Amino acid sequence: MTNYSNFATYYDDIMGDRKSDAENIDKLIRKYSPKAKKILETGCGTGAVIGYLNKKGYEVSGFDASDEMLALAKKRLPAVKLSRQDLTSFNFEDKFDAVICVFDTVNHLLDINSWLMFFKNSYNHLNNGGVLLFDMNTKGKLEQLSKSSPLVKKGASTSMSITVTKQENDVYNWHIEIQPNNPLLSIVSENIKEVSFPIDKITDDLRKNYSEVKIIGQDDKVTLEKTDRVFFVCIK
Repeated sequence: MTNYSNFATYYDDIMGDRKSDAENIDKLIRKYSPKAKKILETGCGTGAVIGYLNKKGYEVSGFDASDEMLALAKKRLPAVKLSRQDLTSFNFEDKFDAVICVFDTVNHLLDINSWLMFFKNSYNHLNNGGVLLFDMNTKGKLEQLSKSSPLVKKGASTSMSITVTKQENDVYNWHIEIQPNNPLLSIVSENIKEVSFPIDKITDDLRKNYSEVKIIGQDDKVTLEKTDRVFFVCIK
């Protein structure tokens, strides 16, 4: 798993408040698990999404594998149950009505067995009728990024460039460089690795446990492999 140790300090500035993303996740939860009350976010980062869901009245918990990201989440959400855990081995006494994993966090798991462990572990932490909701970058998107010019994204006090290169075993390395606007601060760099697998393969694996699996694209229509990002809604 990627630890985001260098990126964490600048993450919120670069990524923004993520309100629109959180609103979309809330809509999906209400549509597919309308009675949901308890939500677990896996790979919660700085806590922006569960912070929004908490304000919407859900009882939320979260975890992350990065100490630096988790420290920021705890500062943002001092009353929320947060812990340092891993996607493949997380363990809670409670069960949840929805488990969410967003912003292509699952793509940081670099082999298919780790993805399967995450799917199974999420299933075991869901109440009957609960949903696993996660998104992923498709193989097509990662391949396209590896052939494109560096991406540039500007925050309020920083700018970030991302160069994606394809490595062995279809691993894609995201080389991130962050330049603070303050000239007295140095450039910060981070390497984040991602992999993806065919949508049909992921769907077949999920259906071994979940009673229903829906694939939703950014336009809320069933998507093909060439789509950049897809959401999976998996009902226990």
